[in-house]
Amino acid sequence: MFKTAYKARKYYPPGGTGFVTVNDVVQIMTQLMQSSITNEKYILVAQNLTYREILQKITKAFGKPGPSKAIKFWQLEVFRRLDWLRNIFWNSGRKLTKNSIESLRKNQLFNADKIQKELGHSFEALDGVIELSCKKFMEENP
Repeated sequence: MFKTAYKARKYYPPGGTGFVTVNDVVQIMTQLMQSSITNEKYILVAQNLTYREILQKITKAFGKPGPSKAIKFWQLEVFRRLDWLRNIFWNSGRKLTKNSIESLRKNQLFNADKIQKELGHSFEALDGVIELSCKKFMEENP
């Protein structure tokens, strides 16, 4: 996602999903391993964002213009078929599958109330982590 945002594309997928930092995941896993809690499932999400919102945050951190136009579903389908042809002729591996397009299309909302109630965990803000990740990305990709 950072590589795509760094290229400052004009288009963004129509859906969205939940995001969490790796620091939160590690902290919660550690707390759970040290607790008496067993056989439970948790959803870890700091923030639900649309792909437009997350790409705008990342491009802003890179100092580039954010995406402004939504990709239509039919365009995603055309790209998927072109990706299939590219794979047939150049054996380059598929990048767009039916499942990936379906997930890009949906706005999936997640709720982390259960883990917050049981462990009292408050999630790290994404903005600071995005800034740090963009800085690191630019250092490694001059």
